[in-house]
Amino acid sequence: MKFRDALFTLLVFAAPGEFGQNSASLGGTIQDSTGAVVPKATVRLTSHEQGTVRSAESNQTGLYSFTFLPRGVYDVEVTATGFRTLSDKNITLATAESVRRDYTVEVGNVSDNVTISAEAQSVNTDNAEMGAVLDNTKVTEMPLNGRTFYSLASLTPGATAPLNNQGFRGAF
Repeated sequence: MKFRDALFTLLVFAAPGEFGQNSASLGGTIQDSTGAVVPKATVRLTSHEQGTVRSAESNQTGLYSFTFLPRGVYDVEVTATGFRTLSDKNITLATAESVRRDYTVEVGNVSDNVTISAEAQSVNTDNAEMGAVLDNTKVTEMPLNGRTFYSLASLTPGATAPLNNQGFRGAF
């Protein structure tokens, strides 16, 4: 009986903190060149790694949203009646990242396409969350005192050194 209680405690209290958030989200507003919102625009999101295509429609205020996305690289295509098709390629989403991408569609034939080729910086303007992805190169080449993995948290913007062995603050 004690083993079962201990296992239950482990699953209920330790598991949520252990697994954390492992998905990303993408959303924003669809507008025309005058700044007016474009309702019922179709937004298609294609994953490079998985090859999956998800579709969403902007609401009456021009907002679209994709949630629970695995990390990776995506392409976005925006289509709306009476507007040119807009494509945004190679959007990189990291784990637990919430990216906002607002798009402006131009009036024209549906057969006309507009492709965004400049790399846009992903900035979270919805809230003050910060995060970082430490790649394998940084982890293996970082001189860690005593090889304590939690020292890697100090590489994340906003993290501060522990005070009196209380753990890291800021990014966690």
